Amino acid sequence: MLFFEEKGLGADKTSPGNGATGHGGSGDRFSLAPAEPSLGESLYETLWDLTDTPVMVYTLAGEGRPGLVLEANQAACALLGFAPDELKGKHVKELVNSDLQLAGLHEKLSHESPAVGEVTLLAKDGTARLVELRCRLLVSRRSQRSVLAVAVPRPQDEALRMAMAVLDGALEAVAVLDQDGLIQTVNPTFSFITAFSGEEARGRGLEFLYDSSRNGPDCFKRIWADFVAQGRWSGEVWSRRKSGEIYPQWLNLTAVREVGSARYVALFQDLSESKRAEARLHYLSQYDVLTGLPNRTLFKDRLEQALDKARRQGKRLGLLCLDVDNFKTVNESLGHGVGDKILQGLATRLESCLGPADTVCRPGGDEFAIILGDVSGSEDAPAAARRAQQALAEPFLADGNELYVSVSMGLSLYPADGADAGTLLKNAEMAMYRAKEQGRGSFRMFTTNMNKRVNRRLKVENLLRKAIERKEFRVHYQPKVEMASGLVAGMEALVRWQRPEVGLVPPAEFVPLAEESGLIVPIGEWVLVKACHQAQKWRAEGHGDLKVSVNISARQLLWQHDVVMMVESALVGSGLPSEALELEMTESVVMHNVEGAIAAMLRLKEMGVSLAMDDFGIGYSSLNYLKRFPLDVLKIDRSFIRGLPGEPNDAAIVSGIISMAHDLDLAVVAEGVENLEQYRFLQRKGCREMQGHLFSPAVSAAEMTRILTMGVRLRTGEET
Repeated sequence: MLFFEEKGLGADKTSPGNGATGHGGSGDRFSLAPAEPSLGESLYETLWDLTDTPVMVYTLAGEGRPGLVLEANQAACALLGFAPDELKGKHVKELVNSDLQLAGLHEKLSHESPAVGEVTLLAKDGTARLVELRCRLLVSRRSQRSVLAVAVPRPQDEALRMAMAVLDGALEAVAVLDQDGLIQTVNPTFSFITAFSGEEARGRGLEFLYDSSRNGPDCFKRIWADFVAQGRWSGEVWSRRKSGEIYPQWLNLTAVREVGSARYVALFQDLSESKRAEARLHYLSQYDVLTGLPNRTLFKDRLEQALDKARRQGKRLGLLCLDVDNFKTVNESLGHGVGDKILQGLATRLESCLGPADTVCRPGGDEFAIILGDVSGSEDAPAAARRAQQALAEPFLADGNELYVSVSMGLSLYPADGADAGTLLKNAEMAMYRAKEQGRGSFRMFTTNMNKRVNRRLKVENLLRKAIERKEFRVHYQPKVEMASGLVAGMEALVRWQRPEVGLVPPAEFVPLAEESGLIVPIGEWVLVKACHQAQKWRAEGHGDLKVSVNISARQLLWQHDVVMMVESALVGSGLPSEALELEMTESVVMHNVEGAIAAMLRLKEMGVSLAMDDFGIGYSSLNYLKRFPLDVLKIDRSFIRGLPGEPNDAAIVSGIISMAHDLDLAVVAEGVENLEQYRFLQRKGCREMQGHLFSPAVSAAEMTRILTMGVRLRTGEET
């Protein structure tokens, strides 16, 4: 550090030819020595040029503001990257990060003592140089006020530059502030986020970045006060880009304490993308992406809120559950794209036909739910259901297809049908399933009888599970009679449930429930294995090339892990040739998933197993698919046989089925033949096989053995 005697730099050092005027005029020059310097003055001039400490002299303009540089030694020029001629005459404002820093120092200037403070100087290339500036006031006889400034580079400056070099590639914005809270330098991410360059930000306080309309008046002042008091602050604030755009920001403020001074670091992140991602995740967690309706999670929350409101106000509330009938068939036949458009159309129509107090939700799949929030009269909820039915009655247009969609609906009411959300939902769904059972496309209100019926179903399902464990099932066989020979050509294996102390349970009472619950899979596999072993036993006893038919359910054909493996295992285990096995499936089974059914059927055909379509002609119009199914046999449903020969429509349908089957080279079996008139009509039409009570009901394996031995008899007593 250099020390100068004030008197050595006074008026006796200037002359009219080379004195300093303080205005930087042409030819003006500040000299450290008179025209004829003494030895001491020469020494001072030598030290001025050779010292490694940067020194400058500049004038003071009005009110203590900095003016022009009068002199700068070589060390000062080297520090700032200027040539001596470039630095002299330059305005000091161009050399400091903020003239407020110098103004603060000038306020402390006096004749008695120098002013010391930390200042950021700007080099020629725009980079910042942090120095401790030691200023001393110089006054000439002409009242020319000048300042001798000695700059001592801070040791931390190099470390700071290294730290900023590391942070140049950081994803967070960084701003380094001086002890007055003014920005000294920023990293590139700061400019990327805010769009303010380093030059535009330098010398300004951070408050220019923050939006008072969102954060509140004087928000940043409060933040800064807390920060100064605690030495650290972090939180979410609203910031402003150069364009004026407001964005969320996470701000961290940290103080770096030094002896006699402090420096501050502001580090922040733009939260816009994370906020958008968070909002998207929140949306996805509560709304259905396809329809935009509340999903199952939000539906439950909305239902709870609606129930709370109804309880407080003493009002009623309705819950309507809807399910699209046969929607799986639409997806599989026309594609999921068409199915999605139908679901979107359903959502739009349901929203348009309901009131402002109602909420439409899509809990999942092809299910919808409507919370009816304004149910004051007894007819309000049923009226809303009828409006929904009317809105959905018009066809939907999707990819050139005009499709009519039916929806089954169930309604429950608060408080009559349930005091909590779970009970209300369960009862509405119960009513909906009842609507499906009674013909689909209909609407049912919950009744206590439905609950009793469900309880009974649950009881039966539990008994079915125990029946499997206790081996209570039996296989009965109904013969198929070949008309040409009058002999038994085969038999259909039918499952029966022998309940202890109850007797045989009719299939209609447990097979649909077994199908619905999935218990049909183990039951069906047991029937298949049992029938294969029994058929092979009859063949071994010399009863000819009999063929046994076993029913395959939708769950077995389409949803079981590998139906082919199950059939192969049964054949190998029993020794029954594959050509002696016939698998029967209904139209409804194959139409659940046409492509999946065809694939499974082709694999079974490759094994040599015969395939029959049971109950043909009811439920679905499958003629378009019939040519694609690898079938061997069509079985005419008993509902068409019942009206023969007197019912003209039944007679026409049966005649058509027999004729079509012959043209497709398929065998025909008429089931449910009960009398001679039906028998003779079918015989005239060329039906080659029949089964029914006219010949024999389904009987035990022992009784079937007797029939095979003695032959069947018509119920009139006539031998066949």
